[in-house]
Amino acid sequence: MSVKNFIELFFAMMGIKNVHRSLYRFLLVLASLWLYWYVTSLNSFFYATIYYIFSKIFHCFVLFSMLGPHGFNKKLIKKFGEKKGYTIYETIMSMAFFHNGSSSAVMCHFSFETTLLSFFLLYNHFFIALGIIFFIVGLGVKTWATISVGIDTYYYKDLFLQRKISSFKTHGPYAYIKSPMYGIGHLHGYGVALISLSSVGLLVMIINQIMIFSFFYIVEKPFIKKIYLTPIKI
Repeated sequence: MSVKNFIELFFAMMGIKNVHRSLYRFLLVLASLWLYWYVTSLNSFFYATIYYIFSKIFHCFVLFSMLGPHGFNKKLIKKFGEKKGYTIYETIMSMAFFHNGSSSAVMCHFSFETTLLSFFLLYNHFFIALGIIFFIVGLGVKTWATISVGIDTYYYKDLFLQRKISSFKTHGPYAYIKSPMYGIGHLHGYGVALISLSSVGLLVMIINQIMIFSFFYIVEKPFIKKIYLTPIKI
């Protein structure tokens, strides 16, 4: 993978995808960046919490209502066709990814050292060091997993189209870890919370992980079993 492709993949993981470029997509990215800047400039834990709640609701809505055999994906495909329908969905999902990540980070930032766990502050150097390790390991594994499956799978293109877009992956981190992206791949979020010495941040990361595993077991896993793991009958 070239340096250029790696940088594009890394930004795509954050919700800034350098494909299907258009004016409205560019404006949406600018609006998202402005919203993140505005919430941060308010310097308020209250508004950070509001931002996180609405971002989480939006993320859950996109995952659970737009994907799956009975989701809005079918309506988009029927009205616009597979290519344009997926482009519309991908734009919405990229915004969900961006705001889910940025709102979580904002929550950690504005709850810095506001913790009910006194030993966080007593052993702050230890937890900050542990947070740095978690951040590096988690982001590394998540990036490795994304490189292994491809950015289209990261954006659930197969779930949107309800068919295979590649073979089932068992290499990379998937050869050693059952669910690297949803498991160890979430350690970087806990790392940010630990660096911030924030029990609120840890709670946010637990909520995020519960939500993504719920999506996995309710929507994604049945799809994988049906489409990728069911033997073809001849």
